[in-house]
Amino acid sequence: MQLVVQELQLSKCVVEDGQHAVPRVYRRPVFSIRLPQFGDALFNGPYGYRAQYWMSPSHGVEANRLLVAALEERLFTSLPEDFSMTADQVRRSLSLGSAKLWIDENGPNKQPSSSRLAVQRWVQAYAEGRSKAYWGLNAPIAVSFEVKGGFVNADGTELVAPLKHHRAIEINEFGWS
Repeated sequence: MQLVVQELQLSKCVVEDGQHAVPRVYRRPVFSIRLPQFGDALFNGPYGYRAQYWMSPSHGVEANRLLVAALEERLFTSLPEDFSMTADQVRRSLSLGSAKLWIDENGPNKQPSSSRLAVQRWVQAYAEGRSKAYWGLNAPIAVSFEVKGGFVNADGTELVAPLKHHRAIEINEFGWS
């Protein structure tokens, strides 16, 4: 974990307002980071992030919590001076159970690995037509990530989008969410 924290390269930090099922009064910080050397092992390795979810949703949730907590100080000290969330709101957002690290799905990562994973649960899900399992099995090579805080309103109340309540279970079943 220490190597990941040391390697972290922050490329940008923005505030994301709620949309769709999350009202616009809720906001969260979104940090775009790069981990060029250790990112792929962190995300796809046999003891990495998705492997923790594969073991069980609760293992994955705990691994995510520990990872976000380990990155928090580096992220927090990188905030621009004119950031439109208060320091307390950012810290609260990053401390929530809905805060998460995930591959930057809009970045250069979305290239399948040359070797497909043989995780039987995910193979079966893909055979059943569960499209999320495609990316779970193809293990996109990961170097760019996003750390997204939980959505909070002005007084720090959290709101989790209804579709995100099952994130840990989806990653366990499909390798992707």
